[in-house]
Amino acid sequence: MSIQLHNADCLRFLPTLPANHFDLILTDPPYSSGGLHTATRQQPPSTKYLGNDVKRPVHQFAHDNKDQRSWCRWCVEWLTECHRVLKDGHLIAIFIDWRQLPTLTDALQMAGFLWQGVAAWDKTNGGARPRQGGLKQQAAFIVWASKGKLRKADIYLPGVFQGRKPTHAYHITAKPVAVMEELCKLAGPGGHVLDPFAGGGATLVAARNLGLSATGCELETEIYCQAQLALEASQPLAAYGCAVAPHNTHHATLHAGLCKLAGMQNFADLSRRIESLIRLGTIAEVDHAARRVRVQSGTLTSNWLPWGARRAGQTRDWNPPTPGEQVLLLCPSGDPAGGVALLALYSDQFDAPSSSPDEHLTVYPDGARILYNHATGALAVTGIQTALVQAAQRVTVDCPESLFTGNVTIQGRLTVLGDVFAKAKATVSGLFSYLAGMSGSGGAGGATTISGSITHRGGQLSSNGVVLDSHTHPDAHGGNTEGPNP
Repeated sequence: MSIQLHNADCLRFLPTLPANHFDLILTDPPYSSGGLHTATRQQPPSTKYLGNDVKRPVHQFAHDNKDQRSWCRWCVEWLTECHRVLKDGHLIAIFIDWRQLPTLTDALQMAGFLWQGVAAWDKTNGGARPRQGGLKQQAAFIVWASKGKLRKADIYLPGVFQGRKPTHAYHITAKPVAVMEELCKLAGPGGHVLDPFAGGGATLVAARNLGLSATGCELETEIYCQAQLALEASQPLAAYGCAVAPHNTHHATLHAGLCKLAGMQNFADLSRRIESLIRLGTIAEVDHAARRVRVQSGTLTSNWLPWGARRAGQTRDWNPPTPGEQVLLLCPSGDPAGGVALLALYSDQFDAPSSSPDEHLTVYPDGARILYNHATGALAVTGIQTALVQAAQRVTVDCPESLFTGNVTIQGRLTVLGDVFAKAKATVSGLFSYLAGMSGSGGAGGATTISGSITHRGGQLSSNGVVLDSHTHPDAHGGNTEGPNP
């Protein structure tokens, strides 16, 4: 059996819990109700739910002044996380009043639950204020729903639960522990109960009384401390500077003990936070558009968190993590809901691609590799399909030798400032022009063959010392022929 209570906002706490983990969710959230009009709803919770003549010490709580639409949206947010952490076929049961009953049933179904029905808590005849000219609001309601098809279990509970509302409870809307014990039976033997709005701790106390495990969170620190006192009522509290106080103990004595307990931040919660400061985990999911990841660390699956990059200013890197990659989960204040995934650690699934102290190597999923060996000064880029170097002005390759093993296509003009030496044949499919003469030796067999007409203009055309366009031959009469006809 494990009982854990955390001082946290459920919207930040619930995403840190593992999926499909709890056997029952039993809770009593702020109703944001207590009146028919906006002005009435915006009154302090103590005024709305207890009246103005209450003399005992109470503490107000947040999220109780929303209008109906915003309250419904808020409920959908935490109920969606509840749906994730609840086991398939198991139940969620939520206390609510008559004003917000329809809205809560809508929010439950929006979050994915299958609405199963409504039970009632009878506060008994003396547990509600009389209403002149009408009926007492003697009942509150318990909306219950399942995650998917309701499981078959040997559990049979009534639809009405009787129990007098605690009249001296520190929490304004405290529920009777006896009623909570009956409802906790829905978890089944050895079950684990979750209460995201733990309040004064009635759900956790009830679960402990039944030998069940329970996890809860409470936003208000003073109420959280009161719940700790309720949970530890059977334990010596000398370490906290206060004794177990009955409900009618003077407020000053109780408040002094609460302050010391709050200052110590509860050892169990502090230990959890220290353990969660730095966690090992692996990437479970990646949302590239949002630049967020979920990290799996033991049974914990985080909510969507940012990951650390090498640079993220005017100079920026983009090299997103991949599922299965091992990371460090850094959690400020020990809260995984506000964590950051720090990349990365080698693992059995993704081992180091090299063991050489001289290499800087990057390996990509398609097999491409960029390797630089600083001992040999060799850079190798292999396994890529295409490469593009784009510059607005100039690209310079400065080296004594360059080797191209395949075809080279140049779309613009080629200017060669040095000699050109071709060991194989050269084919020019366009016009071949030269500006400073042409010299060379014969090709295959020492011969040069030109097919087609040759046109020569200006200057002399010589062959082995003979000027072809002006030379003469002796004729049969002892004279010379004239030069070639133009």
